[in-house]
Amino acid sequence: MSIFRRIANLDQKFSWSFFGFLLAVILGALTIYTEFIKKNAPDLGFELLSNANVLDVNESVGNLDILYKGNSLNRNNQSLRIVVLRVLNSGDQAILTAYYDPEDPIGFRVLNGQIVERPKLLEASNLYLREHLKFAQFSPQEVKFSRVILEPGDFFIVKVLLLHGDSEEPKVLPVGKIAGVKKITLTRQDKADKSSVWQVTFAGGPVVQAARAISYSFMFFVAFAATAISSFAFADWFTKRRRSNVVRVFKEYNAPRLAEADEFFSIHSCKRAIPAL
Repeated sequence: MSIFRRIANLDQKFSWSFFGFLLAVILGALTIYTEFIKKNAPDLGFELLSNANVLDVNESVGNLDILYKGNSLNRNNQSLRIVVLRVLNSGDQAILTAYYDPEDPIGFRVLNGQIVERPKLLEASNLYLREHLKFAQFSPQEVKFSRVILEPGDFFIVKVLLLHGDSEEPKVLPVGKIAGVKKITLTRQDKADKSSVWQVTFAGGPVVQAARAISYSFMFFVAFAATAISSFAFADWFTKRRRSNVVRVFKEYNAPRLAEADEFFSIHSCKRAIPAL
């Protein structure tokens, strides 16, 4: 019996039409994903990749001093810190130059510290960004970027050197406005996620939980259907193989008798074919 006939028999065993229900689950999951989960919009965000002191000396060592541009950092109770930021379009729509607000350019602001050197572009996802991204504005507290096109997944990484007091930790805040982006967020990649397994499993609102339930149900039914089809295919193969082995053994065991029978039938067939003289 073929696999398709097995599938048809499986469908006939359920009065509620198994495959019709499975199709409804698939279409329902796709509808919920496209209507409630998938965002057809750009999503610009900042990621803090690194935030560390240039020289981290926990204890004062004799007459050791650190100078920056002729000024003593120890005497002024100051430290130098390197901050590395990644600006990423994680949405599924490109950010065009027309999406930028000319009165509020994209960039970041520094609190509890000041930028002491011009920011440096470390990396970009494509040649276009490496050639066209500029630091449009630059001040000790704020950096603004030029308007560049960011396709989905495009990013660039910027490094800045900050000078701040020993008792204060500088903070970086995204600024600017992009059409279609409600809020430009800042996430920290330099700290490990300490959430428990249950917190990660049940994180999200009712819509997220409903989407998870439908997605898991869909994967369960797909796995069930794949297992059933594989079982039927293996059963067909095993049955045919067993029948072939039985026929082969029968022929081998009865080969002499079958040969005599064939010869007997051949002789009598020839006698019948020769006309009587």
